[in-house]
Amino acid sequence: MKKLLSIIIIAMVLVIISTNICMYTSTSSLINDNATADAILVLGCGTKDGKPFLMLQDRLDKAIELYENNQVSTIILSGDSSDNETKIMKEYMIDQGINEDVLILDNEGYSTYQSLYNAKNVYHFNSIIVSTQQYHMYRALYILVYL
Repeated sequence: MKKLLSIIIIAMVLVIISTNICMYTSTSSLINDNATADAILVLGCGTKDGKPFLMLQDRLDKAIELYENNQVSTIILSGDSSDNETKIMKEYMIDQGINEDVLILDNEGYSTYQSLYNAKNVYHFNSIIVSTQQYHMYRALYILVYL
């Protein structure tokens, strides 16, 4: 029984490792800090006391940087509406001097997949830059490529 359990655990680890390698190799060439696109999609990752978590603030700041560098003309703020995440994201962006007219609030961004699906199929953007942390980037790009 222990031997079977060990084999199952090893198989699961190998599947996870091979999946990550596949995602990395199939998307690493898509990462380009100088890219331009129709929009940047900021993936939500939480708020507290009416302010974005530090990771979310980093994502928002990257969107501001790309917008100010004229690499994108629209910023999609995607997150869960149950805790006012997109509203807090919007307030942060406006406080940083971003005009409300360039912001789209996607209150149906309950997951990475849903946020990417909405950007592509609900808001109909052909080219999208994803703002997230590096550990999450490959998975997000993998989803976007095969969406």
